[in-house]
Amino acid sequence: MPHQKRSLRIAAWQNLVDIGCTADENGTYGFKPVRLNMKPLEWAKPGKYARVVCDLTTEASLRAPWLMEYYKRSMEECICFVNGARIVHIGHPNMSLLATWFTRMKEEPVFLYFSDDSSASFRCLVDGKVSMVYANMDISSCDSSQGPSVFESLLEMCPHVARPHMEALLRQCQSEAVCGHGYRKIRVKPIGYFEYSGSVLTTTLNNIANLNIGVSLYDRLPLLPLDELKVEIERRLSNCGWKCTIEWCENIHQVQFLKCSPCLTIHGEVVPFLNFGVILRSLGQKSWDLPGQGELQSRAYAFNAGLVSGFQHAGETELLSLLRYKFPLKGVTPLYNSNIVEYMSHGIKTPILDCTCLCRYGLSRGHYDELLALLAGADHGDLIRCEASDVIMKVDYGL
Repeated sequence: MPHQKRSLRIAAWQNLVDIGCTADENGTYGFKPVRLNMKPLEWAKPGKYARVVCDLTTEASLRAPWLMEYYKRSMEECICFVNGARIVHIGHPNMSLLATWFTRMKEEPVFLYFSDDSSASFRCLVDGKVSMVYANMDISSCDSSQGPSVFESLLEMCPHVARPHMEALLRQCQSEAVCGHGYRKIRVKPIGYFEYSGSVLTTTLNNIANLNIGVSLYDRLPLLPLDELKVEIERRLSNCGWKCTIEWCENIHQVQFLKCSPCLTIHGEVVPFLNFGVILRSLGQKSWDLPGQGELQSRAYAFNAGLVSGFQHAGETELLSLLRYKFPLKGVTPLYNSNIVEYMSHGIKTPILDCTCLCRYGLSRGHYDELLALLAGADHGDLIRCEASDVIMKVDYGL
C-alpha cells in the first residue's frame, strides 16, 4: 500500500512549488510556530512518561531529504577503529552484511549502530580466559536529549556547496513552539536547537549520537573480568551525555539489531533471522486494519499472502516455510505488499537450524512445535495463543 503520508506530501510539495519556496535554498519550508500536542494512547505502556508531539509540518519534512541520504551513505562507508574495536554503521538489514558482522562479533569487539539502536561485543575474562560478552543498547528519549554539539557537528561535516541547505534545516530546529490556545497559549523559543518531530535530521542526529557512544565505550577500555567489565560499561553509559539502556545477553543469539538476531544454518554458519515477534505481530489483523472492500475472509487471505511474500529475505526458518505454504501468492492479487521487501536485502537461502533461533527466546522445541501446529491448523477467525507466542512477544516487544 502507498505510505499513508504520501498524499499529504504530494499536496504539501505542490503548495511549496505554488508559493515559490522550492526556489529559495535558504528557506526552511516552515510557515508557523510548531504546535505542541500530547501524544495519544500514552497509557499503552505502563510506567512510561507522557510525551509531546512537536510536529514541524509536512512541508518542513520535505526540506533537503537528499542531503541526509549523503550523510547516511558516508557513515556506512566509514568504519571507525577504536582500541581494537570496530564501530560500524549499517543503514538497513542487508542480511549478508549482518551475517558478516554477527560472525565477527564472536571473535572481536564490534559496535553495530543505526539511529538509536545498537548492539556490541566486548572482550572480557571468564575463569582467566579471554571470552566475548554481548549487549543490546538503546538511547531513551533520543529526540529530547540531543545537545547543541550534535547539531553543530552536522554543519561541520557539511560540504561548503550544501551548507545553505543544512543551515536551513538547523533553523527549523530553532523554531518557536506554541502550547495551548487563546489566553492560555504559551510560546516557547529553544535556547539552542531542539529536535522537533518530522525533522529529516532525526536519523542522522541519532547516528552521530551512537557513534560518539561507541567511541566512549571502547576508548582505553582494559581487559577486565566479566563483572568488572559490566560495571565499567554501565558507568561509561551513565556519563556519555545520553540516557541509555543496556541489556546484557547470555549468548550471541540474544543479540538483536534491526529486529534481526544471529542463528546458525545447517552448515554451522552464523546468519541473521528476522525475529519471530515481527512476523507474528504483523499477522492476524482486525477487520478495520485490512485494505480494500468486500468479503472479509478473502481480503484477510490476500493480506497475509502479500505480507508473507514480503519476508523473502527474513531467513529460511520452519516458521516462514509454513506460512509460505499456508498463504501462497499464486493466483492472489495482494492487498498489501510489505515495504520490508525493499527494506531488507540480500537474503540467505540456506536452511536455518530453528533450535538456534529458539536460544533467543529460551523456548523448547516442543513449545515451538506447538506454535507451528496451531498456525498450520488455524482458520479465518481463530485466535492463537500458546507458551511460545507469549514468550516471543514478551522478548521482542515487551508485550
